[in-house]
Amino acid sequence: MADLKALVLEAASACKDASVTLRQLDTASKNKALLAIADALDSNLEKIVVANKIDVDAAIAKNTEAAIVDRLTLNEKRIADIANAVRDVVKLPDPIGEVIREFTLPNGLNVQQVRVPLGVVAMIYEARPNVTVDAAVLVLKSGSGALLRGSGSAYNTNLALTEIMRDAISNVGLPKDAIVLVPGTDHESVKYVMKARGLVDVIIP
Repeated sequence: MADLKALVLEAASACKDASVTLRQLDTASKNKALLAIADALDSNLEKIVVANKIDVDAAIAKNTEAAIVDRLTLNEKRIADIANAVRDVVKLPDPIGEVIREFTLPNGLNVQQVRVPLGVVAMIYEARPNVTVDAAVLVLKSGSGALLRGSGSAYNTNLALTEIMRDAISNVGLPKDAIVLVPGTDHESVKYVMKARGLVDVIIP
């Protein structure tokens, strides 16, 4: 792949730009985007299953252990469960703006500790494509950009899921790059994400 480092940094930069818009969103706008994602997952079952079959067949051909293949596999019921989990996130309270600590200084100045968006949150995870959606919607709910790096063994599935989510949020006025899949399937891309200072604000492995 041509200059993987440049591609990873470009993806992170795009997500960073989108995070500026995200941090200004109100609860209703974020929830509208999440519901659009849930509906889009329901509407694109076949696309997801087809992409997932490529990954599952490749894993089986490599004699991957059955438990890992099972974690990798998405069927219509599992996709429906993922969509419903997104709708559950919509019901959660918006963490942004919550006052978690407050006190008054001796001089009378009132001080508050308030939850704010983090910026760009990079998520690094194994061959569980459901996490691609789970992570994206939780990060989006918190007003931050989601930079996703799943297992290379689930790349086709993750790519399909990400494209569906990006189109869904774009259709309701959010920047597509609020959700970005890190390019590349080898561990080099992970290294570049971890070194993307100034572009990635938090990494959750």
